Amino acid sequence: MSINLLPPKLKKQKGVEKKLRSVLLGLIYLAAMILVLSGVLFSFNIVNKNELDQVIARTEAYKTEAKAYSEIKEKITKTNSKLDKISQIDNNRVLWSVIIAEIEILTPAQVTIRTMDLSHDSKIINTVGKAESRYDVVLFKDKLEASPFFKNVTFSSSSFNPDENNYSFALKFELEKNK
Repeated sequence: MSINLLPPKLKKQKGVEKKLRSVLLGLIYLAAMILVLSGVLFSFNIVNKNELDQVIARTEAYKTEAKAYSEIKEKITKTNSKLDKISQIDNNRVLWSVIIAEIEILTPAQVTIRTMDLSHDSKIINTVGKAESRYDVVLFKDKLEASPFFKNVTFSSSSFNPDENNYSFALKFELEKNK
């Protein structure tokens, strides 16, 4: 049992003061918690901002590297294209001096070549010449056929020239590939 000697008005006022102190204390605790939470969030924000700045810096560095690699890749692609063209030209190149030297070696002493048409595109050679005998013409044709440089050797024409006492002839033949 409790006996309360305070008048009801004072008792009520003390109750209100007690509640006010409790509310005030609660607000102080709440303010302190907000202050601590704000400090934590502020610290977290500073740490995250630093990390974000580092990530942005690394991303920019990666972009710069990627651009440099892209430029290098483009240069490599252009260089490879040029090398492919050079290789293609080299593969299609005909060393005409070697071909003419081979024809000269294969030409019998009694055969004279008057004209020679060389076609790079079709790889066909047309020769017109004269020989002392038909045998010399046939020998020349046989030597051309036996050569690894030529194929499909054919007579275009052959005739006797009574004024010069020799045979005129025209031969057509193709270059073997890779010669």
